[in-house]
Amino acid sequence: MNADRVAIFRFNDDWSGEFMAESVTEGWVQLIQEQKENPKIPANVSKCSVRHLQNTLTDTYLQETEGGDFAKGLIYRTCNDIYNSGFSDCYIEVLESYQARAYAIVAIYQGKKLWGLLAAFQNSAPREWEAAEIELLAQIGVQLGVALQQAEYVKQVQTQAAELAKATERQKALSITIDRIRQSLDINTIFQTTTQEVRQLLEVERVAIYRFYPDWSGEFVADSIIDEWTPMVQTPLAINPAIGKPTNAGKLPRNETFVPILQGEKLWGLLVAYQNSSPRYWQDEEINLLAQVGVQLGIALQQAELLEKTRTQTEELTKTLQELKQTQVQMIQGEKMASLGQLVAGIAHEINNPVNFIFGNLTHVDEYAKAC
Repeated sequence: MNADRVAIFRFNDDWSGEFMAESVTEGWVQLIQEQKENPKIPANVSKCSVRHLQNTLTDTYLQETEGGDFAKGLIYRTCNDIYNSGFSDCYIEVLESYQARAYAIVAIYQGKKLWGLLAAFQNSAPREWEAAEIELLAQIGVQLGVALQQAEYVKQVQTQAAELAKATERQKALSITIDRIRQSLDINTIFQTTTQEVRQLLEVERVAIYRFYPDWSGEFVADSIIDEWTPMVQTPLAINPAIGKPTNAGKLPRNETFVPILQGEKLWGLLVAYQNSSPRYWQDEEINLLAQVGVQLGIALQQAELLEKTRTQTEELTKTLQELKQTQVQMIQGEKMASLGQLVAGIAHEINNPVNFIFGNLTHVDEYAKAC
């Protein structure tokens, strides 16, 4: 093109934008560097009334019309001399900040989406742009759009592959966590295992378990934290509000996320994950993972409580059995004593008969003895 500058301008979602790359001949300012120091270089100039001009286009026009004619499929715009094109002073000021005297701009489409602009600037003097030059620039813009689409596709595939690999690793870690929870029926061990494993699994700074009481008061009964944080056990429940504006797929950044712990159909408590140092955009897969652990924790608590009830019932049954055995021994002893009493009474009766006979005849014996 033998131009003084060629630059690539990318649109943001709100149709503002910035220069992403440029090639400029010696002696002219670098817009990439200038836009960092002077916000007016890439910014929209809302006072520029250029939307009614037939052959012009500005950042403001693009933003207010969501891409302008380019978004409707227009391929290019040209200007041979900015001072002879009827531009407003405001728009000329914008172009002068680019050091442009003439320009040719073509659209860069990523599929059907207007991604940005490819612009050639002639800074030193006016320029009559030839049709062959515009066609060449347009062809390059098309190929650049294809390359960007391919790069975006590769990036999406790589991102999906990375997310899939991470999800697979998390599922493996989740399975291990669930197995470790199930290995114990001791509630304190279950609490300790759950909080430690989930904190490492989600890479958070704190994981805590909060228990509700029948009057809906409650307390933290277990937590796992990184070294510099203060334990929360036996402290009131504090759920922080959302902070900031949604910027990550419409989500709000939060310091914590929590899921219920159900013991059967009863709400037993909450499993809470905290990111204390900064707000965090919690991903759906993270919340789902936390929810799965919450379900398994509820089952483990139910099993532990069932075991505790079984142990209590066993102890009560054992105690009752011991009492029954003791009563039985006492009854047997009582029966033995009663039988012995009857035996003694019978013997006494048998002894008593001859004694009574002798006693009854002692008088007669005495009289007989005296008579003799």
